[in-house]
Amino acid sequence: SHTGSLVGQDAVFAAAFARAGITRARGAADLVDQVQAFRKLPVLKGPRIGIATPSGALGIMALDALSREGLLAGHLPAAIREQVEPLGPYWHRLHNPVDLWPIGMQTGDYLDVAGKTLRAFLADPGIDGVVAMLPALSSPLHENITKAPEFIAGLDLAGYDKPLVVALYGDYRDHLMEELEQIPGVACYASVERAV
Repeated sequence: SHTGSLVGQDAVFAAAFARAGITRARGAADLVDQVQAFRKLPVLKGPRIGIATPSGALGIMALDALSREGLLAGHLPAAIREQVEPLGPYWHRLHNPVDLWPIGMQTGDYLDVAGKTLRAFLADPGIDGVVAMLPALSSPLHENITKAPEFIAGLDLAGYDKPLVVALYGDYRDHLMEELEQIPGVACYASVERAV
């Protein structure tokens, strides 16, 4: 109804949509985000999400967003604990979300560490989907990170049947989003909440 006078109680429609398996958009931006996901990603087969982040704060934001969407952080794959954790400082213990920045700074190759983490998440049967947060910074100190499109394309997503969404932040975000949009099987978003 255009006026809303005939709509009735929202809870009735929410229950009917849920029962029918209808995904509900909460607004125009949400509709665009959902279309992007349906267009580019395989279907999420369960609620267990792996999160790779360059920031503990972004990891907490991702957990909050997962909770709002009825999703949860899956168990940390053993491969991450075995292959990635030893590369970092002795005090840095990994959990899901995986805070990659201390390890990336110690090794000097953030994308290599992120690649090991994302491949382990994608390969693990206990993880149903992956959210990767990547910095998009134009600073010369971070120029290796601007190679994110080549890095994501190199993950060979065709071998996995799980959604991978990328959330970018930083002053170079729009440029990298444009490039990432060209990669099959990846949906890219401008915030962690929208990615989740």
